[in-house]
Amino acid sequence: MIKDTPGALVGEVKRAGKILEAVLDSGAEESVAPFGFFEAPVVPSAMSRVGGKYRAANGTRIKNFGQQKVGFSSAEGHKCEMPFQVAEVERPLVSVAHLTSAGNQVIFEEHGGSIVNNKTGKSIQFVRRGGVYIMTMNVGAAPGFPRQGK
Repeated sequence: MIKDTPGALVGEVKRAGKILEAVLDSGAEESVAPFGFFEAPVVPSAMSRVGGKYRAANGTRIKNFGQQKVGFSSAEGHKCEMPFQVAEVERPLVSVAHLTSAGNQVIFEEHGGSIVNNKTGKSIQFVRRGGVYIMTMNVGAAPGFPRQGK
């Protein structure tokens, strides 16, 4: 199970191995990350090519800069890859809708939960910190993936 670190900031890079954190968001239509959060190359997306923007909960418009394919390993050692749209956001958000469309169940409980792949049964645990659910991603040591940005 992913350990909860009281007082740590979401999006904080922990120096030992590039452990990054993302918030699971049931209201996000796509997974998004701030520019520069991940080292993977940013390539144009369908939305960025046409100058598309997202709408934040408060109504402001959020620019899309393109997308990244981010390879990482979970705390359980599972190799994963996930596309993130690069946008003017404060912290990375993982879209629950995107996870379920990709064949996973997302189970929320009082202190955390899990993402379970419907075909393999493999799961990734996440924790609840304050009012949000946090998933950790090891982008520095994802076995089988090239170093990000190379």
